[in-house]
Amino acid sequence: MSLASATTTTRSVMERPHPATPVIKGWMALVGLVFLVGKDLLESLGKDGEHFGVRDIAFFGFLLAVYVVVTGIGGFFSWRTTRFVIDDQQVRIEHNFIQHSSDKIPFTKIQSVDVVQPFAARLLGLAQLRIDVGASEGRTIEFLGRGRAYQMRDYLVARAHGQQTTVAESAASRATADALHDLADDETVLLRVPPQRLVLAAVLSSGFLVTLALSVAAIAGMTWAREFGAVVGIIPLLTALAGIIGNSVVKQWNYALVRSGQALKVSRGMTTLVSQTLPTDRIQGITVTQHLLWRPFGLHRVSIDVLGYGSGDEEDSASDILLPAGTSDEVALAIDAVWPGFRLDQVQMHPAPPRARKLHPFIWKSLRWGRTEDVFVAADGGLVRTTSVVHHARVQSAHLRAGPLQRRLGLADVQLDTTGSTLLAHELDQHTARELVLAQMETCREARRRDAKRRQVAPPRADTDTAPVTGYASLTVEAPGLGPGVGTVAPPPDAQD
Repeated sequence: MSLASATTTTRSVMERPHPATPVIKGWMALVGLVFLVGKDLLESLGKDGEHFGVRDIAFFGFLLAVYVVVTGIGGFFSWRTTRFVIDDQQVRIEHNFIQHSSDKIPFTKIQSVDVVQPFAARLLGLAQLRIDVGASEGRTIEFLGRGRAYQMRDYLVARAHGQQTTVAESAASRATADALHDLADDETVLLRVPPQRLVLAAVLSSGFLVTLALSVAAIAGMTWAREFGAVVGIIPLLTALAGIIGNSVVKQWNYALVRSGQALKVSRGMTTLVSQTLPTDRIQGITVTQHLLWRPFGLHRVSIDVLGYGSGDEEDSASDILLPAGTSDEVALAIDAVWPGFRLDQVQMHPAPPRARKLHPFIWKSLRWGRTEDVFVAADGGLVRTTSVVHHARVQSAHLRAGPLQRRLGLADVQLDTTGSTLLAHELDQHTARELVLAQMETCREARRRDAKRRQVAPPRADTDTAPVTGYASLTVEAPGLGPGVGTVAPPPDAQD
């Protein structure tokens, strides 16, 4: 639905959202209104002999008619006064209804672009674009035709990676397969997760099993006490069970990790289909988790720490899960897609000293750490094994921590901080820990140089949204002989070369 074309100085595209946008935005409110009014009418049945009558039906219809008219008029004017403009430098989203606003997003600031199809929009073949601009709040374009949303996503991602192309050229270079899968002809599926594996992982998770045990205990207690009327009390537990299944299965249904040009993409969702572009340059670290009951099946979960991502609790929000449930080979494949050439199983891991048994009698053998020129790895855990990896180029500060008991045993912890997360290696020999912390600044500087050379760009300035790959590591020491002091080491003159 193009409204304007190119000018003599710049090629631009101006469009409005799809005309059905007000319908998609208002359907949830309509469902809520129908539920509330219908609930009141149903509750009135049987009270004082009241029944549905012509007056009740007429009143119900009048409320619906008023709602449809009001939201229809408001939605039409909102759609009519909303547009977005794309030129050679930026995206501009303009709202000129009651409150005028214009959001300008330069291509150089775009970190990722996601295509989200809520259930109602999916039925009508529509989708929304979510543009992530890093530390600041992202922007949303609601709603476009599904094919058009895919085309615009591909164009914006290409421009964000520095490719000089037009909207028409980007649209002509790709052909999306169908409505169920966001997969273009030139994209490669790296791995898929079958639904049965998602169900197995959810059922064997500690949260599901604990909630199930509480539910069984509650039912058994009510049966023994013959308090059958209190069965309502287990409804929250059953709801929690359904929530765990829904969060693990419905959100990750039909999961696929895809290589799309220079970018990685995750497609997932049963009711709401989310096509999420992964900003690999903003991935601070990787965590591999394995629950106790997952071990016989060889299942692992891989999550990533991405600068700017929230909790991701909503079904259509950005997720920090790179692989919801996968084998060891799939874990290696997923990590290699993020950090090409890195293999976690090739990192030499060092165990904790035997004296750490006094502090951790049951899990001390699982406390390990490893280090290469690019990453630092820490592993721990008993019932749930966790292996955390952080890239030296993303480390902001390094700390040495030693409590009273650790000092008596000659042990210390090494803590590496990135923007928004922390890696903690437990129970290292205190001399080894001190050497690692003091050498971390130089390690980080060299890692940033190699990272910038691999990407063939200069390291970002400290005042940009991608600051975590710049600067230098501060060293905080809290160890025997030094006390709980805090010191920051000044960077050498070439620290930001």
